[in-house]
Amino acid sequence: YLNNSDNPLHDVSLKLEIRGDAPILKKIDPGTGYYDSTKQTIVWDKTSVDNLGTLLPHKEGTVRITVPIVLKGTNSPIFKIIMTGEATAQATKDVISSLSKSWTVQGSANISAETVYKNSPFQNVGPIPPVMNIDTTYAAHITISAQNALLNTRVSFILPTYVTWRGMTSNSSTISYDAKTRTVTWQAGSVPAGKTIDAYVGLSVRPSQSYVGKSPTITSKIVMDTDEEESKAHIQTVISPLTTNISKENWPTNPSLVVEK
Repeated sequence: YLNNSDNPLHDVSLKLEIRGDAPILKKIDPGTGYYDSTKQTIVWDKTSVDNLGTLLPHKEGTVRITVPIVLKGTNSPIFKIIMTGEATAQATKDVISSLSKSWTVQGSANISAETVYKNSPFQNVGPIPPVMNIDTTYAAHITISAQNALLNTRVSFILPTYVTWRGMTSNSSTISYDAKTRTVTWQAGSVPAGKTIDAYVGLSVRPSQSYVGKSPTITSKIVMDTDEEESKAHIQTVISPLTTNISKENWPTNPSLVVEK
């Protein structure tokens, strides 16, 4: 607060109104102010801040509060404040000033991926466990979940030289492959708040002898870029590459490690 006039102000009071679904009202720390949890207001006056009895010309000061916010809630929770200052210059309460400000709480956008063989929307062929110098086909299953509504969501990864794009996806209009850069791109677009979307991408893997006894990577790191609809925040998430590891399917022997012929 600031008295930007050339005259002293008397009996200054500041009232802060707290609005929105983001604040955790029971945990607000009003500092030196008086907090009315029913009205959701905090008030400062000369009883709590000495220089508010008489605020001299061009003098200023600061009041501080702590407002915890929710980790989850409705789509992009809002935290809004309305601050009103009143003071007396020549007549009672003849000086009034106010401002308001809002914040949108940034949420989380999560991406996960797994390699599947049996649990795929299209048929896969080839030996399991994978055999060196022989093709085995898999599906990369990618899942996106959003706390808040998302826009312009894009997922991409690069294929190693021993992995071939099969041209099989769960949605050919949003999933594409650039043969020059060996990049797979899923233009997922909008994701509603609290919802989960997924996609499948067919890949063919021919591991070399150097991968015998190992689970070679079949993608680069998987990158998701997205924008929150309300907060306008840009979120980028990077997860580890997929490998020939099939972790959620039941096989009589280890299905993930490359073997010799």
